[in-house]
Amino acid sequence: MNIKNFTFPEILRKVRSKNFLFAVLAVIYFFAVIELHLTISNFVTHPQNFLLFNIRPRNLAFPLTLIVFITLLLYLVYQLVKGSRKTISVFYWFVLIFSGILIYKFLMVHPVEIAHYFQYALGAFILSKAFDPTGKEFRFVEVVTITSLIGAFDEFYQFFVHCPAYCRYMDWMDIWLNIFAAGFGGMLIYGFKEYGNSVYKISFPFLKKTLLFILSLSIFIFVLYLTGILNFYTDRLIPPKGIVWEDSLKIFFEREPGVYDSWQKTFHTGYFYVPGPLFGILGIFFLYFFLLFYTPGLFHAFYRKIKSFSFK
Repeated sequence: MNIKNFTFPEILRKVRSKNFLFAVLAVIYFFAVIELHLTISNFVTHPQNFLLFNIRPRNLAFPLTLIVFITLLLYLVYQLVKGSRKTISVFYWFVLIFSGILIYKFLMVHPVEIAHYFQYALGAFILSKAFDPTGKEFRFVEVVTITSLIGAFDEFYQFFVHCPAYCRYMDWMDIWLNIFAAGFGGMLIYGFKEYGNSVYKISFPFLKKTLLFILSLSIFIFVLYLTGILNFYTDRLIPPKGIVWEDSLKIFFEREPGVYDSWQKTFHTGYFYVPGPLFGILGIFFLYFFLLFYTPGLFHAFYRKIKSFSFK
């Protein structure tokens, strides 16, 4: 599309549209989440003075989460009475909540990491308004995909750039949390709603571009691994950022030996499990594609596509 075809009033109208304003808000929000990661972490982990009280905000993680959890259950009960697509929606909510509880119990260093859910669920909500201000077009795929990609980028950025000294390993669990949060946000907008074919169409061009990007990135990572540049594990201490120049460039996702695929001690919950790269990457793929198939008609469209190939 040639920008010369736009008149100034048309450009002004687009700039003033809700889509544009929410898109700008989403960019600002995600930029703040990524850049203020360390600042927020320091704020919640250190004592703060609130009026007459001196507290650590992280100690409020569990009670606040409990309040949100109860509110969410009330919301689900309400939707069971009033909503549509109840069976599939309840199933997805059950999987998301149950998986979230398992992660909380076995994989979290501290309950404060629950903040990932709130950060990226809110981001998904804002992003959905950029694509679909009315919530009637079912842009679930776009919202979950973009939010998940930003969430994955966030964790790589923290490891390699923003706060490498604090990262002993590339934390796949945090990426899982961000994808879960994208699903939570998307389900809050589009869950328990009926979307007929007359209301929306599956965005196959977007899906194809996304799958092509994922495939290209996977091949790139695999090539780095085969050439010895990328190393998932280490047998020695690696400096911050996980990048070492020896005879050649080497990139490590683990900076301390024996961290991945092991139980690590934490001061709060006793022990937590650190998933290794294989488990972490497979988990990312599973979570993302699991969420995609909440899209009405996508599973049948995918099945028909596979069936058409099998009979050729």
